[in-house]
Amino acid sequence: VNLDAGGETNLTSAIAATFIMFCILALAPMFESLPEAVLSSIVIMGVCSIVDINDPWFYWKNDKFDFFLWCMALFSTMIFGVDVGIITSVGISLLLAIAEKMGYRRYSTIQEETEKEYDDEKDPADEIASRRESVLSRSSKGSVEDAMAMASLAL
Repeated sequence: VNLDAGGETNLTSAIAATFIMFCILALAPMFESLPEAVLSSIVIMGVCSIVDINDPWFYWKNDKFDFFLWCMALFSTMIFGVDVGIITSVGISLLLAIAEKMGYRRYSTIQEETEKEYDDEKDPADEIASRRESVLSRSSKGSVEDAMAMASLAL
């Protein structure tokens, strides 16, 4: 709610948290008589604004390992509870990080596209070196124009 209202600083977050704490303390006796189904619907509506439904599709398109991690976190949390879901998610994340450090390289689609774009571009250092060679090959006597061209290439 704080971010939706435009709050961006730590002070607004602290004020919002204090206000929520006092509301919970004051309104908690009213929630005791509500059935658990109503309370769970309140929690579900609060979580719906946090979860982005496009995340799984993004993970599936770009990095299958991240999609696998997302699925394992979701299903382990739904089946076994929050504690087991967090432990499972952290454990799988650590295993993937260790596998990556041991030499297993995984590329996402975004990384591959970026590498292709970089490979297609000419390296600026190679271009400057070729221009220097052409200036040096042209100049047999070392005129003032050639010296100025070399100075401009150095910049």
